[in-house]
Formats: sequence, structure tokens, C-alpha cells
Amino acid sequence: MHTIQLTANQRDSVFPPTPAMTFEPLLNTEEAAKLLQIHPKTLERWAREARVPAYDLGRWKIQSERLDAWLRRSVHSNAANSAA
Repeated sequence: MHTIQLTANQRDSVFPPTPAMTFEPLLNTEEAAKLLQIHPKTLERWAREARVPAYDLGRWKIQSERLDAWLRRSVHSNAANSAA
């Protein structure tokens, strides 16, 4: 059996380093609703209606990054509509 020795630069060009996988904790509807200052039942309804990015894992779960992006788009969209 032959072994090929690669320098670090050669290895990285063949097998580029990948960023470490990180898992963002999921918020439940109570936590996300508190951030949005709305009732949790309202957020659950919005999740069922696909108005907010959420995952149905037996109970609704929401990634804070996606919630933040959704909120920014909603605020931007509402501002553009009221300016017109």
C-alpha cells in the first residue's frame, strides 16, 4: 500500500477546509412571541398559515436568525407600502 504525503497547502487545495457546523438553538412559540411582543397563540396561528418561518416538530419551533430576517423583511415591506 502506498501513502501519498501532501503538504498543508496541497491538502487544502484538494480538500478545502469546511467551517465548523454550528447548530442554532430553536425557540419555542412562547420565547419567539415574547421577542415579537405578541401572544404565543397568534404566533402559532401565523406558523400554521406559513406567515412566519417555523418548523412543526410536534410543537412549533423557530430559528432566531430566520425570525430576525423575516421581521426585517416585514418591517421593510410595511414601510415601503405605507410610503406609496
